[in-house]
Amino acid sequence: MPPILIDRAAAAALRLLPPETAHGLAIAALERAPIAARDRSLPSVLRSRVFGCNFDNPIGLAAGFDKDARAWRTFGKLGWGFVEVGGVTPRAQPGSPRPRLFRLSGRAVVNRMGFNSCGVEPVRIRLSRRVDPTPPPLLVNLGVNRDTVDPAEDWEVVLRALYGLAEGFTLNISSPNTAGLRSLEDRRHLRNSIERLVLLRRELAGPDPGPALLVKLSPDPEESALRRTACICVEAGADGIIATNTSAALRQELAVPPASEGGGLSGAPLGARAEKTLRVIHEETEGSVPLIGVGGISTAEDAYARIRMGASLVQLYTAMIWEGVGLGPRIADRLAMLLARDGFRSLGEAVGVDSRRA
Repeated sequence: MPPILIDRAAAAALRLLPPETAHGLAIAALERAPIAARDRSLPSVLRSRVFGCNFDNPIGLAAGFDKDARAWRTFGKLGWGFVEVGGVTPRAQPGSPRPRLFRLSGRAVVNRMGFNSCGVEPVRIRLSRRVDPTPPPLLVNLGVNRDTVDPAEDWEVVLRALYGLAEGFTLNISSPNTAGLRSLEDRRHLRNSIERLVLLRRELAGPDPGPALLVKLSPDPEESALRRTACICVEAGADGIIATNTSAALRQELAVPPASEGGGLSGAPLGARAEKTLRVIHEETEGSVPLIGVGGISTAEDAYARIRMGASLVQLYTAMIWEGVGLGPRIADRLAMLLARDGFRSLGEAVGVDSRRA
């Protein structure tokens, strides 16, 4: 049987189980999988340098799947361009009560996981075992403990503990599943939080550039608020923006159960709103910082559209539930064909091309 059919068959079998049970089994299997590293000699058109890091291809695994950094090595071996683990919280916490993960028809998921995390110390131990001589770039999504009164202080704890073990850290100000977190999108709090992390990185890095600091934004604010937030991110020193997180507003608009459950919506229905968010942010920032597009991406055509809108990199997660863990590399292979078809000699030439023509 061709590998793609095996991959999809495995994904279909897991979907027969409750969502979180399937997720746990997938992580356990991938953590122990004896997978030989895929030949990374992909077409040179896919290569890029972003945040000071070299990427063999722009297709990454989004945060939320490998929360505790147990399976990230396997995704690198499979041929994903980069991996984001987490959110990682300073102390272990169970997250929201179960059930908290729901599959919807139309290839969508609602989750209210609530930053369930093993805590930063086990993640630090796992990441320090990075034996692959040329691993793909790694991002760490910074989470907060539920009882925190200062999210930026939690981010500082995790950044300090994991400094030197990742190429970038994501300030997650947009999770709809943690009370008060989205208040960080308030201009004063957001600026202060980013500036604190920038200062800490400067302290830890010394004369070196240090890891990238990214901010993950919500697709839910009005356009004017989104523009203000994007400007603050750049002005305060963020190195890039991830667009977008899951959507609480769009989930509330859906009438089919269990969409009425609390939490954030991801997957295919989020695509149009995530695209609009990316366009607005790219227009407002005028290409001054790299953007990562995420939300509703399931094909190479989806990824290519985000790149042409202004994304230097893209991420996915929900589509993998239906298509299997080989989806990222398959999208990369097809993306190379699309770039070559349109005459691009490098990925960078395609980034934002549709915005430049508008």
